[in-house]
Amino acid sequence: MISREDIVRDLKEFISFPSVSADSSQQQAMFDCASWLAGHLYEIGMQRTKVLPTSAHPVVYGEYMIDAALPTILFYGHYDVTPVDPLNKWDTPPFRPAIKGDYIVGRGASDDKGQLFTHIKAVAKLLQEGRLPVNVKFLIEGAEEIGSVGLEEFVAQHKTLLRCDAVVVSDTKMVGPGQPAITYSLRGSVKVEVTLRTMAKDLHSGTFGGYVPNAAIKMAEFIAGLHDKDNAIAIPGFYEDVRDPSPAERAFVAANGIGNAALMQEAEAFAPWGESRFSMYERISSRPSLEVTGITAGYQGKGFKEVIPAVASVKLNFRLVPDQEPGRISKLLEQHVRNEVKDADVKITYGAVGYPVIIPRNNFYVRAAALACEKVFRRKPRFLRNGGSIGAVDYLYTILGVPVVLLGFARADDNMHAPNEKFYLPDFFKGIDTIRQFLQLVASGMPKA
Repeated sequence: MISREDIVRDLKEFISFPSVSADSSQQQAMFDCASWLAGHLYEIGMQRTKVLPTSAHPVVYGEYMIDAALPTILFYGHYDVTPVDPLNKWDTPPFRPAIKGDYIVGRGASDDKGQLFTHIKAVAKLLQEGRLPVNVKFLIEGAEEIGSVGLEEFVAQHKTLLRCDAVVVSDTKMVGPGQPAITYSLRGSVKVEVTLRTMAKDLHSGTFGGYVPNAAIKMAEFIAGLHDKDNAIAIPGFYEDVRDPSPAERAFVAANGIGNAALMQEAEAFAPWGESRFSMYERISSRPSLEVTGITAGYQGKGFKEVIPAVASVKLNFRLVPDQEPGRISKLLEQHVRNEVKDADVKITYGAVGYPVIIPRNNFYVRAAALACEKVFRRKPRFLRNGGSIGAVDYLYTILGVPVVLLGFARADDNMHAPNEKFYLPDFFKGIDTIRQFLQLVASGMPKA
C-alpha cells in the first residue's frame, strides 16, 4: 500500500529537478525531469509511457486503457517551473524541497508539480487497489511557463493519441482554507516589448541635456497615455470586442467571487486601482487589463551616471476576455504606438499569446468534480472566473473538443512564482482523494448529490 510518507518522498524527488523552462542552461535538467516523470508513470502501473518531442521542451505521455467503451479522462499538467530569482529571498534552497510544518517548500511545489501529483497519485492508488474505473491518459508539458510553446502543434498532430471525453487540469487555486473552487473562465494573454530609440548613442546630460530627446522621457509619456483617468485602457478600439457579462452572470460572479478585502489582503497592496464601475473581482476576471511588467532605460547600476539614454524599453502584458482576439489587439497596439510616438525609431517584439476561455458550468464532468469536492472537503465548491491564462486549456478545449475541468488545490498564499513557494500538504492529500472520487463518479454515471 502506498503510504503518505512514500508519496511525499516521491514529490520531493520530483521538485528537486531544476526544470526551469526559461533558462537555456537547464536543458539537461528539463530532459532529466521528463525522463524521471515518464519512468514514474510506468512504475505506478501505466501501460504505456513516452517522452515525445515538441518544438520546445518534450512532453510526457502515459495511458492506461481498460475498455474503449468506458469514459477516458485526460489529465494535463506541467513539469516546468519559473525562475527562482531572487535567490537570496529563499529561506531554503528552491530545488532542495523542505517540509516545514504542514507545508512542502520548493520551486514548483504548488505550480504545478504538487497539483499534478494529485492526479498521478490518485491513479496510482486506484491501480494498486485494482479499482481504476475509467481509462486515463496523461499529457504533461515542459513549456507552460514560457507560453506552452509547441503545445498547440503537438495537440493538433496527436488528436488520435489524446482522444478523450474530458480533460482535468489542476493548476488553479481554491478560494481559501477548506473552500474548494472550480474555475470556469480564463483570460487570454498578449506579451509584448516596445523599444524606443531617440539617438544613435547615449549622451552626456550636461553637454547635451535640454536639446536632445531623452528616450526614457519619451517612454514615460507613452506609458502614461496607455490608460485614461478612470484607469481604462486608452488604446482606440480596444474595447470594441469586449463582451459585457449579462446581469445574471454579474450576479453569479458577485455571489461566488472573492471580496475586496480578501483580494487586498492577498495582494498586500497599499490601495486598489482599476475601473471604478466594476468590482475588484470583476476587474481581474471579467474585464481586460494592461500592465507594465518591466521598464529599462539609462544607467541601472549603483550611484549615478550623468547620461541621457538613447534607448528605452517597456514590457507589457495584456489580459483579454472572450471575443478579444490577440492578433487584433496586437495590431491596435502597433497603430497606437505609431500615432503616439514621434521622433523615435520603434521596435515591437511579441512573446507567446493565449486565448480567453469560458467553459460551461453545467456539463457532466464539471458537476462530477463539484460533487467530488463536496464529498472530500464537506463544502460545495465555489465557481470562479480566473484572471490568469493557461494556454494549454484553450488548445485542449478547442482542438480536442471536450470539456475541461479546472480543479485547483493551491492556496492564494502559496507564493507561486515567488520565493518560498509552498503547498499545504493536507490540501494535497485531499486533492488526491478528490480526484479518486471524481473518477469513481464519472464511472458511475450521472452524479447525484
